[in-house]
Amino acid sequence: MKLKIITGIMLTLLTLSIVIVFMGEALLPSVTAQTNPTATVYLDPPIINGSEIGVGQNFTVNLNIVDAVNIYAWQAGLIFNATVVECLNYMEGEFLSENGAKQTYPAAVLTINNTLGIIEPYGWTILGNYPPTNGSGTLGYLKFRVKALGVSDMHLQDVKAVDWVETSPGYWEKINIPLKIIDVYTVFVDTTPHTVVTVSNSTGLDTIWVGGELVTVHSGFYDHAFNASLEEVSFKVTGPYTGWSNVTIPKTLLNVSTLDEWTVIIDSSPLSADKRTVAPNATHHSIIFAYAFGIHEVEITTRGIASSNISINLSSDSISKGSSVTISGEIDPLQPNVTVTIEYKPSGGTTWTTVGTNKTDSNSHYSYTWTPQTAGTYEIRASWAGYGSTAGDTSDLRTLEVKGAAGFDPYLIVAAAVVIIIIVAVVIYYFVKVRKPEEEE
Repeated sequence: MKLKIITGIMLTLLTLSIVIVFMGEALLPSVTAQTNPTATVYLDPPIINGSEIGVGQNFTVNLNIVDAVNIYAWQAGLIFNATVVECLNYMEGEFLSENGAKQTYPAAVLTINNTLGIIEPYGWTILGNYPPTNGSGTLGYLKFRVKALGVSDMHLQDVKAVDWVETSPGYWEKINIPLKIIDVYTVFVDTTPHTVVTVSNSTGLDTIWVGGELVTVHSGFYDHAFNASLEEVSFKVTGPYTGWSNVTIPKTLLNVSTLDEWTVIIDSSPLSADKRTVAPNATHHSIIFAYAFGIHEVEITTRGIASSNISINLSSDSISKGSSVTISGEIDPLQPNVTVTIEYKPSGGTTWTTVGTNKTDSNSHYSYTWTPQTAGTYEIRASWAGYGSTAGDTSDLRTLEVKGAAGFDPYLIVAAAVVIIIIVAVVIYYFVKVRKPEEEE
């Protein structure tokens, strides 16, 4: 009975979030991929209260889809609180097979990690010459057992749906179906729960080209947190495409007197007012914003946020391998005793590597000496995470050329070799063509 009560409450909240997102999508900033998905995937219930269900009790979470179009196969992973619950099984729902009218088979190997609270992407696909499935229904059932008292939010990961399309006679191509997912996060203030609901198109699991490299990009929400003193809800989001999120926050958790007081910070950089939209109703605020593909740290806050600027300078833009370069700069406005992170990557590469960190002095200045051990051309940047009411910032890029070891300039070596070859050739010519005739006389 208690589980049914939780389900009923959550369905009301999810209905509210879906209504808000449909209202807000017309106000979304321009995005270039995964736009206008028709289908929505969500968990029912998305929150498990082990204290209400009872330790040792089993329960089932439904993985549902609504308004689906041409679904031939699907997959979904999950993150859960492993201290509260454990997953016993992951079973197929009736949606794809349409209650047995189509043959299906698992599209992956089921991998459940009850130590970390992770279920790897798992799902089913239609087998044989059957048409794809449309409409609404249950994709799968997840069976859990309560291990301890407490609350576990269920966060979907790597949700993906595909169809096969005949692009030319006899040639079929697999295409990804755009989806929306609903993510739920429970915030406890004292003992009162507040539910933050996010509707987003950050779905999929794809291998894409980034800077000339094939990179596998996952999708989903994780590392949710609430900081009452900073008046801030935060989380991390990842996705293989340009994405948007509609985060619905109850006014009982965070509230404002004017909508301009809402600030969205992505990767330490506050969005300008024209890059986010706030859609209020009687009980909630819906904050809508977009971001590029990849991994992002998002903070949504009602506190006043000031921007900052971090500069970067190199003592030299060209050094020999084994020599040192000094990386320095400062943060404006004044930020003493905060941590600055120095990173580098090969020019044209995509992966940043941390060189080291340095604390700013009383004048907000930082300095770090680096001795590269490998020749090449590198891009270097500095960043800080922000503190209190000041947002962090990432510097412009600086380019450093690291030549071969000192005294072994490859250009000088080639030039010396050419000179030696010429000298040897002249000597040989002298003895063969000039000296030899003289000896014969």
